[in-house]
Amino acid sequence: MTSAFRALGAAMALASGEAPAQVLVDTVQQGSGNRTHVEQRDSSDDAQVGVAQTGSDNLIGDPGMRQGGIVQIATVGRVDARQEGSANQASIVQDHADRSDNLLLQAGKGNAASFRQDRVNSSRLDLRQRGSANAASLRQKDLPTFSVAARQAGSDNRIVVDQFFSGYGGPEIDQNGSFNTVLIEQSDAAYSFVTVDQAGKLNAAWVRQNSTIFTVGQSIVQRGERNVARADESGQVNGSTIVQTGNENLACATSTLNGSVSEIIQTGNGNRASAVQNGALQWTTGNFSRISQTGKAFTASVRQDGSGNVSLITQH
Repeated sequence: MTSAFRALGAAMALASGEAPAQVLVDTVQQGSGNRTHVEQRDSSDDAQVGVAQTGSDNLIGDPGMRQGGIVQIATVGRVDARQEGSANQASIVQDHADRSDNLLLQAGKGNAASFRQDRVNSSRLDLRQRGSANAASLRQKDLPTFSVAARQAGSDNRIVVDQFFSGYGGPEIDQNGSFNTVLIEQSDAAYSFVTVDQAGKLNAAWVRQNSTIFTVGQSIVQRGERNVARADESGQVNGSTIVQTGNENLACATSTLNGSVSEIIQTGNGNRASAVQNGALQWTTGNFSRISQTGKAFTASVRQDGSGNVSLITQH
């Protein structure tokens, strides 16, 4: 096992004033059973962390522990964490940050990633996992603007995303392989979106939104066999699109209150679709639902409550 650790903190003063300082932590570990823990607090400078681990059973913190492996509090945080091998774990926690920019890369088998943010003004997260049996958990709260790009390539991968009181952004989930699962829950979100793209067999996507408004960019695309998709929205002026290409697909979209748009497109055999929309008092715009099925042995079911609703069903 080899390990190289470098920590730098630099501040340059110029004649015309003081230049921005940087707090830098750079760690490289090779072998198995390595451990890394970094904590940065109350810094007006950019706090940057770079961690690279190669081998097996390496740990950047502990996803099961609340403090995490890379902790940044009350600072501008930038994290670049990379793990290659098997059974590696990485945990990142950011709290009360002005903004953050993060990249987490895991390649191998049985890796786990945990990412938690609370009260970050502006956030960007790029998560990439390659291999099999990898798991990712993302929890974000009180983020005015944010973006999440999570990509998993392989089989039996799983992503869980929880977002609370956030808006003006959303998660983009891309899974390529088989037996993959996506679970996304958004609560009290505004002007947010969800994009899920799954290519493979036996994929499942679940998206649930509660007390959301103007979340018009929700999209689930599944390409393969025996896919399952569900979109659940609660609020005003929401929109969702589910596209399934393959056999034995199942799609279910639910919208609550008015001004919402639900669209389900299925191509293949043995698909089923169901759309349920409910209206609300003191809202003048009705809901719109469209189901399009191409093939044979399809089943479509639509329920709309309220007034001014429109439903279109096409089967051929």
